[in-house]
This record gives sequence, C-alpha cells and structure tokens, in this order.
Amino acid sequence: MVTNLDSADAAIAAYRYRMGIEMMFRDCKTGGYNLEGSKANPARLTNLILLIAIAYTQSTLDGIKYQSTSSSQYFGRSKKLRGNTSNASRFWLGRYADDWLMMIELMSESIGFIMLHRPQHRLNFLKGLSATTFVASS
Repeated sequence: MVTNLDSADAAIAAYRYRMGIEMMFRDCKTGGYNLEGSKANPARLTNLILLIAIAYTQSTLDGIKYQSTSSSQYFGRSKKLRGNTSNASRFWLGRYADDWLMMIELMSESIGFIMLHRPQHRLNFLKGLSATTFVASS
C-alpha cells in the first residue's frame, strides 16, 4: 500500500474511516434513502440532504443503542463477517428496529395465534416480545 502518511498504523486507521464513509454512502444511496433516484432540483436536493442527515443520525444513534443488547438479534438479523464485523451498519440496525416494531404491531393477532398453537417455541416468542418492549420504550 502506498501512502503519504507517516506510519502503517496511521494508514490502516485512515482506511478504516474510509470503510465507514463508504457504508454511509451506501446507506444514503441505494441501501436506504435512494438519494440518487430523487431527481430533485438543487434547492430541493439541499433540503432533502438535510432531512436525510437528521434521519440518518437518529437511526445511527438508535443502532448504537441497540447494538450492544441481546434484543438486536430479533430485529437486526445481521450476520457476523470476519471477527466482530457485521454486515449491517448501525444505521440499518436502527432502521430495522423501527420496521420490526411496526411489523409486530400489524401482525399482533397472527403472532398471538401462532404462540397459542406452538407452545414448544413459547420461550423464543417471549424473548421476541421482550425485545419489542425494549425497542418501544427506547
């Protein structure tokens, strides 16, 4: 690797930041807000970017809050890649939680029916409901 930085450690640290920035671009473009498909004029694009920045920040902060909890396995469903790296960004973890909570609310009657007819999975259902309570109270 060729770099103008003073040490290999500094180059590696800079490259790690780059990967986080790439994930953010993916989240704001095709992975989340579909910014490139907006076809907005410059004034509206500026306003749209401001709104996206606010929503992105809120979802990322929620994702950071949820990341360290065992409840995230219910709404995140991210796969571990190498080491502790996840394929879902903190942004997506925050977004998944909101979508998951909405789905639980819409499907509550069906979930109750399934819980009643699948008693062997009751513990898993209760853990999922506990995660729902955690997300709803956050």
